[in-house]
Amino acid sequence: MSSLRVMSLGFNWHRKDTERRLQFAEADAVAVAEGISTQKLHHLQHVELITNSRSSLEIEQTIKQQISASEMSDSLLFYFAGHGMLEEVSATEQALFLVCKDTDIGDVTNTALDLARLIQMFEDARSATALIVLDCCFSGSLGGRSILGPRYLRRLQTGRPFRRKRIPTPVGAGKSVLSACGAHQEAAENSSLGHGVFTHSFLTAITSKTSSSMSVAAVYSQVQESVLRRTDGKQCPSLYGGDHGAQIPTIRKK
Repeated sequence: MSSLRVMSLGFNWHRKDTERRLQFAEADAVAVAEGISTQKLHHLQHVELITNSRSSLEIEQTIKQQISASEMSDSLLFYFAGHGMLEEVSATEQALFLVCKDTDIGDVTNTALDLARLIQMFEDARSATALIVLDCCFSGSLGGRSILGPRYLRRLQTGRPFRRKRIPTPVGAGKSVLSACGAHQEAAENSSLGHGVFTHSFLTAITSKTSSSMSVAAVYSQVQESVLRRTDGKQCPSLYGGDHGAQIPTIRKK
């Protein structure tokens, strides 16, 4: 029986955050970790829930350890809920970062998770399948789960154009990224749901009484329809990479 390794991260705030505290990112990460622990498709090798003040460096080391420990027949699931950050890293290039509790907005390259590097790590994994699920936004907007970096803001003030860096597309077979929204959209939270809209839809889609798994494509289809309906078309999830028929283990419905 193949093994499943899960890493579920959620952060409502970072260390200098006074205005952009989220409500449900940590609850989202807990729900994903607890829900996936009920799955019956794989041997559950490891579930790592991170909602505390562990440093971004420690988190990256944990991710590397789980990737290194995976075998070819294994599956990896990485989930993140929190702020996505768009920052300028050179005169012509932007990068996307996942903000952790220790993230210093003035030094994001050393204190946040670089999404491009993260995707590369999962591409290089021996595991047959890897799914990265992101409930954050990268639009640089003032709403939703999004932050703009200081260098990016200074660049905007100059009025000079620069190239937008979108989510890198995984190229490894069975490696894909399911994100909450498009590049210019917000990832919304909903008080009545007690979750991010995307995460609520994701959890609903993978909950089943009868099936032990669903294809990534089927999950994406259901999540996309649900999020579009709940946000009146303002938020549309995106799927990047080639899933090659990869299966997502389902949460066992009580």
